[in-house]
Amino acid sequence: MIVAWIGIPDDQILNYKVTIVPTDGGSPINITVGGDKNSTEIEGLQPNTNYTVTVKAVTPDGEGDPTSIAVTTEPAFISVTVVSISSTTLTSSSTEYYIKVCAFKDGDRLGCSDVSVRTVPVAPSVTEVTPKETS
Repeated sequence: MIVAWIGIPDDQILNYKVTIVPTDGGSPINITVGGDKNSTEIEGLQPNTNYTVTVKAVTPDGEGDPTSIAVTTEPAFISVTVVSISSTTLTSSSTEYYIKVCAFKDGDRLGCSDVSVRTVPVAPSVTEVTPKETS
């Protein structure tokens, strides 16, 4: 997550203190950013979690008033991949397919599931009828 703010155009700003705290409790993350910066990247946050982010300027006279915002991190990205497909012919018009699907996160396999799908014969549908001309 990138936290950005509008910097104060003041040569007296020594740095900015950024604090990120999970709203349901937990340890805060504290980061100090140089006074000439107006953003920082926060890593290691939990996916799909609510946080309160607070930024305050620090001058030689002390800390300024904080400003806060509530944010929610994005859900974790999980990819689902078809690992294998096989089939069995049941009748001349019906086949059953066996599909193995696995979920991965950051290259690590989370788990797999076997799925079977059976095709069903479909009756033909008439789309057009044209009378035959007789002579």
